[in-house]
Amino acid sequence: MQTVSIINQKGGCGKTTSAISLAGMFAKRGRRTLLVDMDPQSHCAAGLSIPEARIEVDIGDALLAEGRGVDVSKLIWRAARNLDLIPSRTRLAGVEAARGGLAEAANRERRLAGVLAGLKGNYDLALVDCPPSIGLLTFNALAAADCVLIPVETAYFSLQGATKQVATIRSQTDRRRYRRLPFDERMAADVLAMRDRFRPGCENLVVLGIGGSALGNVALQRALNPPFYNLTPAGRRGGPRLFVMDNIDPATLGNLLDLLDGELDRTVFNVISKSGETAETASQFMIVRRLLKDRLGDRFAGRIVAVTDAARGTMRSIADAEGYATLAVPEGVGGRFSVLSAVGLFSAAMCGIDVEALLAGARAMVRRTEGGSWRENPAAVLATVHKTAWDRGLRTCVMMPYSDSLIGLASWFGQLWAESLGKSTDLAGQRVNVGQTPVFALGATDQHSQLQLYREGPADKLFILHEVSDYGRRLTIPDDFAGNPTLAALGGAELSGLLAAEKRATEYALCVSGRPNFTIIWPRVDAEHVGHFIVLYEVATSIAGLLLGIDAYDQPAVELGKQAAYGLLGRKGEPFEGLAGKIERTLSRRAEFVV
Repeated sequence: MQTVSIINQKGGCGKTTSAISLAGMFAKRGRRTLLVDMDPQSHCAAGLSIPEARIEVDIGDALLAEGRGVDVSKLIWRAARNLDLIPSRTRLAGVEAARGGLAEAANRERRLAGVLAGLKGNYDLALVDCPPSIGLLTFNALAAADCVLIPVETAYFSLQGATKQVATIRSQTDRRRYRRLPFDERMAADVLAMRDRFRPGCENLVVLGIGGSALGNVALQRALNPPFYNLTPAGRRGGPRLFVMDNIDPATLGNLLDLLDGELDRTVFNVISKSGETAETASQFMIVRRLLKDRLGDRFAGRIVAVTDAARGTMRSIADAEGYATLAVPEGVGGRFSVLSAVGLFSAAMCGIDVEALLAGARAMVRRTEGGSWRENPAAVLATVHKTAWDRGLRTCVMMPYSDSLIGLASWFGQLWAESLGKSTDLAGQRVNVGQTPVFALGATDQHSQLQLYREGPADKLFILHEVSDYGRRLTIPDDFAGNPTLAALGGAELSGLLAAEKRATEYALCVSGRPNFTIIWPRVDAEHVGHFIVLYEVATSIAGLLLGIDAYDQPAVELGKQAAYGLLGRKGEPFEGLAGKIERTLSRRAEFVV
């Protein structure tokens, strides 16, 4: 069954007329057609001569019940040969209510898709008439649609409404692009080809990036290479030493460049910036480029690999002009969702990480998080747990892995969660100020620094513990102090067994204190399971955004800080000019508050 949603944010442009006319035409041509009225005005029923007073069950009932427990004989009306109708009523407007309606429901934007899935064997085509607004009813229609029809009259406001609708549709489809990265064979092949080109003779790899252009690189390295990888002799490493420069502290960058000064012809600098105008990365790049030109002359460009936009932007222009090797930042994928693209995979491949196993694990999790009921979808379950915690006042989530190798992924999660879900307004433009604050801790280390607060401080936290079944290394504690009762309990135990006991003890202590927690169990920390985890929390973040009613893919609050920094540096043009004065006035220090 193909589903077509007929949609325009402006009313009076012929949506219902188009829906009824198309439904009648397809039915007359022998296509089994279902017309679904998602507009509370109930014009489809009126247009097909079905009195609203006779409607006992409507599409709103089906959406709230997820299609279960609804009497189909009362829900579906036979309007004509080959033409059935699922009607609406004016009460459908209440289905979008903040309390008791879809807004509080799990999987709330895919309810219509679930209803239609149960009917797909009965029809060839479903036509959905949408309301003239953007809300949960419209989002349900978009999520269920195979294609979209936008009726337009040739008038200014109608064309403006159509333009906005196209933007809405694109935003809905763009946000799924990160899920396709593990299936992008061309991208993976490009990354591996670049690895094969640059790894021979490369002793040092320096990543220049910030935020999503750095955290994913660090997370993969910490999880999938030995903890002292850079100190391992070259013959036993999987590739070059890796240094990720994710800040602009001059002491740190300067010290690294001093160390590498005699090895620049054996060092590759991987600059990651979609636009090339992120101030931190651009400044690092400019310093490195000048150093390479001074030391290597005309050969400098051969030591730079740029991961940037495929076709446009400042970095693309520089790379093309100076002849850098390049890989593409995927279109429509934000930095925090980009670790499974060339952004994160190039450094991983260079350092010997099994990129193909990583992507295979990611593909497996994508498949697990598509389709089925929300209870069968681990990402939906995760998002629901987080949303329920938020609704109950748990404003902080603490991710606490009991494995040193997972602390980088906990830090990566921090950006993903904070930047995606910390929003001041919802999709309707209402002020909501939502978003759990992510914190990461390390077990068992932070049992001795933070657990006191977690158990006896404010009861406003959700705890995400990580347990590893097989650490890949066994160390036995010697039984040298059998006469000491305390140390005797440790003697003969595996160090992994002690760490598991510490985790179990923390879990118990949190439960005794009434602190909600759950555990993510890793059979082992390898490329496949890291791929699982990355996609699991990326999709959970997307679903959590839907549950909170916010856009999980923008970061408007970050932009002001970027603009302000450039304004203080004297960048010309809007919106930078005049910002420096405004900043100084806002931050002027009063003498009585200076100690």
